[in-house]
Amino acid sequence: MAKQATLQNDTKIEVLDGKLHVFRRPNTKYWWCGFHVKGLYVRTSTKCAEINAATEAAKQWYFRKQGAMDAGVPHARKETTFNHFAKLALQDYEQMVANGQRSKTYLRGLKLLIDNDLSKFFGGYALKAINQQLWHKYMQQRLIPRNAAPSTVHTHLNGIRIVFRRAKLRGEVETTPVFLTERK
Repeated sequence: MAKQATLQNDTKIEVLDGKLHVFRRPNTKYWWCGFHVKGLYVRTSTKCAEINAATEAAKQWYFRKQGAMDAGVPHARKETTFNHFAKLALQDYEQMVANGQRSKTYLRGLKLLIDNDLSKFFGGYALKAINQQLWHKYMQQRLIPRNAAPSTVHTHLNGIRIVFRRAKLRGEVETTPVFLTERK
């Protein structure tokens, strides 16, 4: 019982031989967790106020993150990911719709494409890590099995280009990669 009370008062504990940290930030009842990877400290809230539940949630999150990284999804800071720039691009297009420069239908289609397809694959990648090889992998995993028409492939490619173009206009990236598709 004394060990539990001591544990509740601690603000940081190490789990999994120090690979994972569970800690409490000031002014919050919830525990957080984090680990180091390639010079970044990746962290999230466990959304648990009780230490035992927080520790279990932290372990599950850690193993999911490790599995994603093993599957080839590199971890990147949120402000450099495809998802971050896709969200900004959609905000820009919402403004264009408000100014009468784009149609609501076009924006609706772009949102669906980004949310349902592109973000699920490219979302965690740093924008600068997305290149021809990753585009080819996307086609192999997502478009070719569906027997996608050339117009569908073109639509997906344009969605990626829009995100890159908006990031370039914001000065976040210097160049937009050239993505090639093989034509029949």
